Amino acid sequence: MNEHGMDMKAFVRECDLALIDLVMHGQRKKLDKYARKYGVPLPESEIVLMAGACKALLESVSPHIKQNHRDKAERWLLRHGMKPGIGV
Repeated sequence: MNEHGMDMKAFVRECDLALIDLVMHGQRKKLDKYARKYGVPLPESEIVLMAGACKALLESVSPHIKQNHRDKAERWLLRHGMKPGIGV
């Protein structure tokens, strides 16, 4: 737990799993639940949400994020005319 009483391992794990569900399966139920639980605002645009999720997966160093997740995220970004990096 951090100084705010938040279990950071759980926070990161829930975020990772929610992003994986969105990118790999197109399901945002876990992401919506995560956002409500932690007060994280989500963009209204589905394209912006998906692009952000893909870029987050690509930049993550989490052990939950596997190469097949990164591959699908990169393909989605390229298919939509976006670069896979942050700030590029």
